[in-house]
Amino acid sequence: MTPRTLTSRLRSEDGQAVIEFALVLPLLVTFILLIAGMGRMFNAYNDLNQMAADGARFAAVGTFPGATALLQNADTSATKTATVTGPSYSGGACAVGTTVTITTNATVTFFPMLGLAPVSLAGHSQMRVERCP
Repeated sequence: MTPRTLTSRLRSEDGQAVIEFALVLPLLVTFILLIAGMGRMFNAYNDLNQMAADGARFAAVGTFPGATALLQNADTSATKTATVTGPSYSGGACAVGTTVTITTNATVTFFPMLGLAPVSLAGHSQMRVERCP
């Protein structure tokens, strides 16, 4: 091999795109997994808050259906196993004009494919009591 063919091969850019793609691919996959994980977390957080708001609304008008009825409306598998705390009334007992509080808690796995990073999420809602049961 002559020096001229060696230097021409070193200057050639054949295969450069493949090497750059191989270097960027792990970063791209990481970002996609992070976006999917954050989407799961946000969906579960919204679901918990919606369940808490529904429960507080029912309790505020004196028709709280119970925790199992609230969990039937859960969208995600993590929130179907959530715990519902309440209704708890400010002042200890139900009275018109006080506030009722409902809290929901669930543990959501950030990367479900790997089973890593379980995160505890909570939903919380308060409403003014209009009618006691």
